[in-house]
Amino acid sequence: MSGRQLSPDAFVKMSRDLRVLNAVREASIGMAMTHAQLQRLGMDTLIDRLIGRHQHLLAFEISSYLGLSPAKVVVHWASHKVRSELPDPQIVVQIVEKLKAVPGATFALIAAEAHAAKRSDLAARVWPDFPLGMTRIDLLLAARL
Repeated sequence: MSGRQLSPDAFVKMSRDLRVLNAVREASIGMAMTHAQLQRLGMDTLIDRLIGRHQHLLAFEISSYLGLSPAKVVVHWASHKVRSELPDPQIVVQIVEKLKAVPGATFALIAAEAHAAKRSDLAARVWPDFPLGMTRIDLLLAARL
């Protein structure tokens, strides 16, 4: 070993970065990226790009692994579910289960998305799980539910 001392923190950070890089380089994801590119891009932007590719599970896992809030990942996933062709009861169960488990994920955005997608019944079914407050009242007035 040469005369320089390696920092344990630098080793841990590099190990985390390499795990993330290996995950996004998988053939199913297809994001060829170097460590220098990841450093310039940043983890938040990488997660945004994964969300844009509808790789919600990987974005969620990376967020959780790095100690970042996965709220934006779950909200985007739920918004995508609202626009899907799945039946309302099935979507409600999935959305409520996921959003309740993630601090910072809000039902308000999902209810508004459901209303915008002309799925007022779905928006109404999400309401009972949405905490009462000014945001809920504003959305109820806007949606006329």
